[in-house]
Amino acid sequence: PSNRRAWSLLDASSLQLHLNDIDPGSKEHHALLELLVDPQTCGPLLISVSTRIAHKLTCQSHSAWTEIGNVRKS
Repeated sequence: PSNRRAWSLLDASSLQLHLNDIDPGSKEHHALLELLVDPQTCGPLLISVSTRIAHKLTCQSHSAWTEIGNVRKS
C-alpha cells in the first residue's frame, strides 16, 4: 500500500510512462504498473536508469537486461 501511495503522489500531469508498445489503459499496461509497486519487484528486478545507460545495458550481446518502458517529463 505504501508503494501505491508513493506512486499516487507523483505529478502524473508531468510524467508519461511509456511501456514499449503496450497501450495505456490495457490489461498489460496495468499489469506492468503493478510490477512497479509490488514490493517483491521494486528492488533488484526493476531499475531506473538514464536512457544512455539503458541503451548500454540492453544492447550488449547476450544481455540479461530488458527495457519494459520509460518515463519522460512532458
